[in-house]
Amino acid sequence: MSLQANEEFILFQLNTGTYGSDQALTAVHAIPAAELNYSPEKQTEKTNEQKGFMGNSASKVVGGYQRLTFKVYLRGPADGQPDTPTGYGNLLRAAGHSETITPTEITYGPVSEPLEHGTLYYYVGGASGVLHKLTGVRLSAKLVIKVGALAYWEFTAMGLDNTPVPAGALPAVDWSGLTVPMHTAANNVEAMTLFGAAVGMATLTITPGNNLDHMHVTNQEEIVVTERMGSVDVSVVEPSPAVINYWDKAQKGDQGPLVFQQGKTGSVGQIFVVDIPNLQLATVPTRRTDKGRLYLDLKLDIVPLTKNSDYTFVTK
Repeated sequence: MSLQANEEFILFQLNTGTYGSDQALTAVHAIPAAELNYSPEKQTEKTNEQKGFMGNSASKVVGGYQRLTFKVYLRGPADGQPDTPTGYGNLLRAAGHSETITPTEITYGPVSEPLEHGTLYYYVGGASGVLHKLTGVRLSAKLVIKVGALAYWEFTAMGLDNTPVPAGALPAVDWSGLTVPMHTAANNVEAMTLFGAAVGMATLTITPGNNLDHMHVTNQEEIVVTERMGSVDVSVVEPSPAVINYWDKAQKGDQGPLVFQQGKTGSVGQIFVVDIPNLQLATVPTRRTDKGRLYLDLKLDIVPLTKNSDYTFVTK
């Protein structure tokens, strides 16, 4: 029996137990994800033994981990309440963020320690298919926003290696409570400022910057964060230098904030805010034309001024 390529989904849950341990995931842990791409990263070594004749030597897997990339669309909570985390909240926590809940909003900000981890199940091929279990999972994230399109998170999950098993009886996943994803348009963005000036943004990509690696030593195997180097790529309608001069700011090495709000004030449960207190242009602007208008493509580094003050993401 051939396996169905479109019968795939993931479950994810934070794990408060021992790092790398498995836990039972059920349908309530389902995450709506798109464009899943699974990649087992295996380290092999050949014996290269001389056998007296030509031919390949045997090899053996001596280490490895698993990687899964996927998209999760920006959306509000299923119950529409500002104090209820959205479906990607646990993913952000496993991507090196704290979660602070108040009656009116939820704030995610970077943390250095302690770092949470989770368990991810990737089902593919239906009931006759395969279950890939990733344990000790940590993630990196990227936020992609484009005017006239659905905004989304792009996650890369890395987890310890586990042998794939038959999928068996599938969890009865129910998507009936799923809210509609948020799209970005001129009439639903309340704020988009860069260095204090309102700009006509076309695209915005925010990379929080956690770099992940696989640590493999005696008594410790772990997906670790090696560095956080956040960045922003934004394309804006080129402003008059009399309003703000990004060419000059790049030359001088000036620094400044970025504020973005998706959703108008009063749209409870449908508001998403990005606040980056301090950025610096990493290169000089690049000019391009589109439909007779001039645009600047800007690359900026996130430069925190105090520990873990790089940025905040707020849902409310």
